[in-house]
Amino acid sequence: MRVGLFSDTYFPDINGVVTSISNLKKGLENLGHKVFVITNHTSLTKTKFEDDVLYLPGVELKFLYGYTLSTPIHREASEIVASLELDVIHIHSEFGVGLFGRTIAKKLRIPVVTTYHTQYEDYTHYVNFLGLQKIEDYSRKVVAQLSRVYSKNVQIIIAPSSKTKHMLEGYNINKQIEVIPSGLDLEKFERVDFEKNASLKKQLGLDHKFVINYTGRLAKEKSIDLVLECFSELIQTVPHAHFMIVGDGPYRQGLEDLTKNLNLDDHVTFIGSVGQNEIVPYYQISDAFVSASLTETQGLTFIEALANGLCVFARYDEPLKEIIIEDKTGYYFEDAASFVEKVNYYLNLEDKDVLKDHAKTVIHPYDLRTFGSSVLDTYQNAIDQYHGKLIVEEMIDLKDDKVAVVTKVGNYEDVHVFDAELIESKELRIGMELSRNELENLNDEQNFNEALQISFRRLAMRDYTSYEMREYINGKVDLTHDEMDRLIQTLEERRFINDARYIRDKIDYHHDQLRGNGWIIEDLKKRGYDALEIDPYLSELDDQDYLSRALKRGESYVNKNEKGSKLQRKQKLRAHLSTQGFESSVIKYVENILVDTFSDHDEKESLKKDLVKAYNRYLRKLDDLEAKDKAIQYMRGRGYQYETIKAVMEEIENDTD
Repeated sequence: MRVGLFSDTYFPDINGVVTSISNLKKGLENLGHKVFVITNHTSLTKTKFEDDVLYLPGVELKFLYGYTLSTPIHREASEIVASLELDVIHIHSEFGVGLFGRTIAKKLRIPVVTTYHTQYEDYTHYVNFLGLQKIEDYSRKVVAQLSRVYSKNVQIIIAPSSKTKHMLEGYNINKQIEVIPSGLDLEKFERVDFEKNASLKKQLGLDHKFVINYTGRLAKEKSIDLVLECFSELIQTVPHAHFMIVGDGPYRQGLEDLTKNLNLDDHVTFIGSVGQNEIVPYYQISDAFVSASLTETQGLTFIEALANGLCVFARYDEPLKEIIIEDKTGYYFEDAASFVEKVNYYLNLEDKDVLKDHAKTVIHPYDLRTFGSSVLDTYQNAIDQYHGKLIVEEMIDLKDDKVAVVTKVGNYEDVHVFDAELIESKELRIGMELSRNELENLNDEQNFNEALQISFRRLAMRDYTSYEMREYINGKVDLTHDEMDRLIQTLEERRFINDARYIRDKIDYHHDQLRGNGWIIEDLKKRGYDALEIDPYLSELDDQDYLSRALKRGESYVNKNEKGSKLQRKQKLRAHLSTQGFESSVIKYVENILVDTFSDHDEKESLKKDLVKAYNRYLRKLDDLEAKDKAIQYMRGRGYQYETIKAVMEEIENDTD
């Protein structure tokens, strides 16, 4: 079998998803299958394919822990994926590369399996900075909605735990969901280099310490701050306890600050990021493992700890119940008091090897070979579903002239909703056999019809450019690039969209508003046109008419403006014409032609009003002399002549006397 694994994250990144993908790749290859990884790298334009890994161009988002984001459309990469002749596409991320995988699967007619690695509803604090309940509730609704959208065109979903499966079922996702825990290469934990481990322990200053290990990403949702607070209590009874934190992440600085505040500097070591090939010794020099996280879909680091025979201390969470068995493989705690109690209990055990033996027993289902075989069976199931004949089992009339069509292949049922008119035109009936391609074509036709109806409703409200309509429909209906071109072409043929007419209408509108070409170009750019498309229409216009409009705009502005110095009025006129899109040569023309009826007397009266306000304002904080000086300087900055200001100031003083 030829398999494509699509993910936004892969080596050299270090996280649970990368570990899962790497182990799956190895497990499938050990079973004799060909595996390709499709991921991204930080390059704006370069697509790279080497050692069976295809790297798409991407942008690094430093504020999001270095996450690299790719777009879902890549022409060169699409051609490379097509040449791989994949039997199945396995998607491991919902965005960027994941969207690309869904797009290419639809185009090449390849079945899709997806693994839901992340419980996004536990990560809403990244967007809910203020901790507001309304934002929290809305974020969780968005997560549920996106999860339904992303699962729409997949054959099977893999959930790493029953907890994840129950969550997805709570989102009303009507897809086959298989619980397959991510596998681990357990053999690497059986190899022990005693000399290397002793050297590492001495180098870190951990000899004669009771070392409790945390390995993973340093993020707020991992609740490492709770473990630090527990440790501040533990050292009161176990002074030789030491907390070794292996990993890095956005919350590291906050944890280091908390360590200092709790006076734990001598009891905590931050190791930083460690590669997968170097991680084993850090487990092997530890005596126990701890995590307070409640956001795990499976908890690979818990399994790694158990593979090394470590006692695990954790807060209870459903994904852990099969591996953390109280007093068998570890202990559950709720707070600092229970943590201290459980650690002391473990330290006083006479035979700790019993826990080590139990730990290595419970992890056998997570062996790499078991993992690879289980996923392979799921791939075959997905392929059979996709390419097998589907039977139309039932047709249910819905409101708004819609029909729900229930199809079945083997034991798997799926529901598709079509327009009644489309059902009638295709002569669909109960008992009819459909190939996957025929069903996909029906779905494509339904999507196109829905996009067309949405376009009609939108265009009834106002005119749209082809670019604006593309942007709007992209957020409503899942169309391929070719289908979108067909939609726009249909709308143009029916004269619902006419870009040339739209440009001329917009130019006429802005001319009526007495705006310049600069404004017009910027407005049309926002609607998807570039300057080269706009210039021919602007060149058709009469130059004298254009100058006349600029003059009218200038006259209207100065007539409405009844205050300020003459110099300031000229500056404001220039700025106003510039913001309205007129060129500097046109602005100079207006300045030379325009007659400002604002007289010397008007300027003096405006100065007097402004000067009195400024003088009284400064007089609240300064003495009389300083207030006068500040007021005079202020008015000079507004373009009034010094001699004129002094004369008006004297008038004000005389009026006051």
